[in-house]
Amino acid sequence: MGLQLAQRWAQNFPRWDGNGDGHIEPRELYTQVGLAQASADDAAALATLYREVLHESRGLEQMPSVDKSRLKAYLLTLGSRGMDLAFTHFQAKIAGLGQTLAQGSAPSCALVSSSYALMQREPDALRNMVSHRERGLQVKFPGESEAILVTALSDTEKALHTPGLEAIEKAWGLHEDPQTLAPIASARGNGVDRVITALTGNPAQTQLLPNAKVFDYLNAVIQKKRPGAPALTPPPIDPLLHDMERALAGQAIVVTGTWKEVGLAGLERDHAYTVIACDPAQQTLRLRNPHGQGEPGQDGLDDGIFSLSVQDYLSNFNSVTIEQRRINRGPRPSIAQIRLTGSGRRTPTTVTSAPATGPGRKSTNW
Repeated sequence: MGLQLAQRWAQNFPRWDGNGDGHIEPRELYTQVGLAQASADDAAALATLYREVLHESRGLEQMPSVDKSRLKAYLLTLGSRGMDLAFTHFQAKIAGLGQTLAQGSAPSCALVSSSYALMQREPDALRNMVSHRERGLQVKFPGESEAILVTALSDTEKALHTPGLEAIEKAWGLHEDPQTLAPIASARGNGVDRVITALTGNPAQTQLLPNAKVFDYLNAVIQKKRPGAPALTPPPIDPLLHDMERALAGQAIVVTGTWKEVGLAGLERDHAYTVIACDPAQQTLRLRNPHGQGEPGQDGLDDGIFSLSVQDYLSNFNSVTIEQRRINRGPRPSIAQIRLTGSGRRTPTTVTSAPATGPGRKSTNW
């Protein structure tokens, strides 16, 4: 398999290097992702290359360009990076055999987590957002006034996007950056509340979890704006747990997010999870990783679904976003009666809304 991947990279390099300068620049790579390739195997090989460049670019301002020496360096780590397995995985996704709503290569954990909850409630909701048009696909988010037209997905996009969400994920990337050459790279949450509202047409409210980390940050913000102001202390978690329990009973979408650094093996850092269940009496929650795998503990399934104690939840997660369906709207206890301004959100939020950035948080990863 490694030999096949190496051969396809070598054969396609001249075409992927659009200007012939010996380097596949990020712009050229993004362009090729959206274009038809000579075969499904070439598309899977391109998807594997995109995966490796994306991995190498973590922590960098932009993706590096790829020359032939970099291709050789990638191939030297073929086994340790699981590139042969990735190539096979992408072949299967192109053939329509991918796991439904298992997050692909887009930074779309908030979108996938919210979509998973929506699909449990309304199995046809996602499908109904997408319609075929002469020039491609039209995606109409219930919470947005205008539909978004996207080109038909290439095989490489099918390999990289989330199965069952491909067109919606691509449209969300264009929604966030209409001028982008790479919708897959732009499909970020940029506020879980905005994602939920777009998918459902309902408002959503983000609440900070009442733990010491959050309140240390809030107090630092308050002291900067109002020196000498009294310090806030975390209230009990139980009222929020009951809020979540009631919302889930009403089939509302509930999504929660981790800190940039986590202390529990199996949790992803700076990542959104679907809340499936919340039991205040037992002090437990049940969550789903949008990757469809990877979880704390060992239940023998590795389906991304797991239970978590409230203590572990408070130690590793920083906020929760709850869809405000008509069935579960009404007065809600706030965590702290303060107004945060300058958060960068499009809609002003009060008290319970998580700040766009926080201690160890990046606002654009969800």
